[in-house]
Amino acid sequence: MRTTTTILFTLCVLGTFTGCGHSNASLAEKAYRAAGVAEVTGTITFDGQPLAHAQIQFSENAHLGSSFCYGVTDANGRYRMRVDSHRTGSLPGDKVVRVWTTLRGSGISDLMQGPYPDKETIPLEYNRESKLTVRARVQEAIQNGFDAIAITDHIEYRPFLGSGILQLAENNDDHDAAYKMAKPEADRANLILIKGTEITKRTMPPGHFNVIFIKDANAIAAVVDDWKKMLAVATDQGGFVFWDHPGWVAPTSGGLERGVPMSFTDEHEDVRKKGHLHGVEVFNGTSHFPIVSDWCNERDLGLITVSDVHSSELQMYGLQNPRRPITLVLAEERTEESMRAAFCAPHHRLGGGHDLRQTGMGAETLHRLYRNCARSRERYHQE
Repeated sequence: MRTTTTILFTLCVLGTFTGCGHSNASLAEKAYRAAGVAEVTGTITFDGQPLAHAQIQFSENAHLGSSFCYGVTDANGRYRMRVDSHRTGSLPGDKVVRVWTTLRGSGISDLMQGPYPDKETIPLEYNRESKLTVRARVQEAIQNGFDAIAITDHIEYRPFLGSGILQLAENNDDHDAAYKMAKPEADRANLILIKGTEITKRTMPPGHFNVIFIKDANAIAAVVDDWKKMLAVATDQGGFVFWDHPGWVAPTSGGLERGVPMSFTDEHEDVRKKGHLHGVEVFNGTSHFPIVSDWCNERDLGLITVSDVHSSELQMYGLQNPRRPITLVLAEERTEESMRAAFCAPHHRLGGGHDLRQTGMGAETLHRLYRNCARSRERYHQE
């Protein structure tokens, strides 16, 4: 006789905190509203019975260490999600849903209303090997008002595909998978989703590279044993290749040895001369690399800023989102083709040694744009 175990979720989204709000609302409350936090309640049953004293997690991705919203069921299996210890609710977007009956994570014990077992009683497919996967990155971009994003998963480093944690398909070695998963939602939201990938080498040089505006990440992965061939294939597809976080200290993961200064290495100069390197990150995550401005000015490379966010944006940058980096692209039209043309165009230097990428508008147009965006005031001085 075969026994089937089932868990049933009911979920109710009560509303999102959006709109103008009250003028006396705290900064934190305004930030919650801006993030689109919504009240989420529901009920969980296990084999037809209310699941009492269990923890439910809405994770941002399949990584078991990723950030999550959480809740705890009462004796009747009812739960209310929490963003943190101060606010009930959940961030919008698709999530990976997990349910545990053992204690998981700090701060949860204060919410637990009853005893919890030492050994997990819920099957793995509902927690550690959850297949209830969903999407959140597109929603973050929409909330930020972005016109376009690129999702660039690692080619060489994919520990959660095929390991029992995230199953995409019977043959899940598709390096375009993230793009295919996010594209329908991006199209519904009129968000430009740019296909890309990340080349992840564990030594420096060469380090890591992002490539965007590509056609097929699998063709790049096919020559994974030769990083220079990978860049060549990406460039042949019309891709824009940029060097990631050149100042990152991580000697076993493709970063610098501790104490070693940043430098534009001979290896990087070689691929630049071949036309297979087009930009360098000047800002990554929360790290700024000022010397990259000089490298790019001297070599006519693009200055790129990225979030490199792996967890949720809220976890990485906080509620006030003070330093979430973006790359400003001055394109003729709001299309992927026009954006690519802007990335691949020559550069024009403006005052102060900073670059703006020109898009066929010409240097004078860019100077007028700068003058109309910047305003100066008469300096006030008191003896």
